[in-house]
Amino acid sequence: MPLLTAVTDVPLGVTEYDVSAAEILKGKGASVQMVGIVKVEATGAIAVGGLVAPSANGRAQPAVATNRVVGVCVGHPATNAGDVIDVLLGLPGGILA
Repeated sequence: MPLLTAVTDVPLGVTEYDVSAAEILKGKGASVQMVGIVKVEATGAIAVGGLVAPSANGRAQPAVATNRVVGVCVGHPATNAGDVIDVLLGLPGGILA
């Protein structure tokens, strides 16, 4: 989930490969997946069935109050930072209250 600079940013989807804002300004493209199951890098532990939100650096984190939920962890959990998990997209931008 690159190109996010704050947890309040509204994600529209997930790119398979990291692309910086500078690279996009130079004309590099990025395909964005907006539905389905995507692989994302976790910031730390995320349980299967747990709601997922983007962190400020674009990784997946467990959703907490005020986060914009983008999906749910499916398949297997993340136990450490850097683990890659499957996220079922489908809750775009909803804020937990």
